[in-house]
Amino acid sequence: MFEALSGKLGMERKQVIEDEDQFYNLRLLLGDKLRRIEEVELVFVGTGTIGSGMAIALAGNGFRKFTFIDGDKVSMRNIPLCDAFSLLDVGKYKVMVLKNYLERKYGKRVQIKAYPTYVDDIPLEELTSHDMLILGVDNERTKLFVTYHRMRSNKPMAVLGFWGWEASFMLSIPGKTACYACLFRPNSKNEVKKIRKARKCPKPEPNIPGAVIHGTVRRIVGLAANEIAKYFLGEGRIVQYYHFNALSEEEDVHFLDSNYLRPDEKCPFCWQGDEIDAKELKRTGIG
Repeated sequence: MFEALSGKLGMERKQVIEDEDQFYNLRLLLGDKLRRIEEVELVFVGTGTIGSGMAIALAGNGFRKFTFIDGDKVSMRNIPLCDAFSLLDVGKYKVMVLKNYLERKYGKRVQIKAYPTYVDDIPLEELTSHDMLILGVDNERTKLFVTYHRMRSNKPMAVLGFWGWEASFMLSIPGKTACYACLFRPNSKNEVKKIRKARKCPKPEPNIPGAVIHGTVRRIVGLAANEIAKYFLGEGRIVQYYHFNALSEEEDVHFLDSNYLRPDEKCPFCWQGDEIDAKELKRTGIG
């Protein structure tokens, strides 16, 4: 009945040439600016709930070049929180499952390098050479180790985390905004020295899964993926720090052009002596 009615009303959809372009809709929005983000090189440390979600969202935003670093394998608890993982993937390396997922979805459009190992077993340049690093791991020592080398390489990074109904996103630009270690770093000077000087990441703390609901992850990943796209496009007001509590609907938002979190002069990881006013960043898309 519906087919007959649609035929009478002339509602039959015609296939058009634009349907052959995966990113036709995004191209309508961005035009030639899409090329900017297509050339950006992204590296992900951690490809679980945060990392895999961000990779999928950023690929959907037009990004093409990915490097994945994670020695963990898919477990049962990953499945409800990660769209790329299914029951068939349990026991397989997360980076390989995610790589295969994106390649099935986008084909040769995406360029992906995958390291099924941890940060202490990869070339250091994989942490320091890419245009943006997305950090989505659980243990603090790995977070601090990656933060130190990323800040010293003078390259930006994004740190995401969640717990229960709450989640946060922070964009760190060396010499301009606070880094992860400005807010969370060891009180022990020996621990800081070990992280700063060691070639390898200190032995990570036990990975204790945290309580979370899927909607919390979706919300923070969606926001973070858009902010990273805006950063490289040089468009709109860019969120530098965002935290929310989905139960109380309380939010804490800091923008790169106004109330951004400033570097801590006592931070041994990122402080370089001269702070640059982030509000004066040129709108080039790469700060």
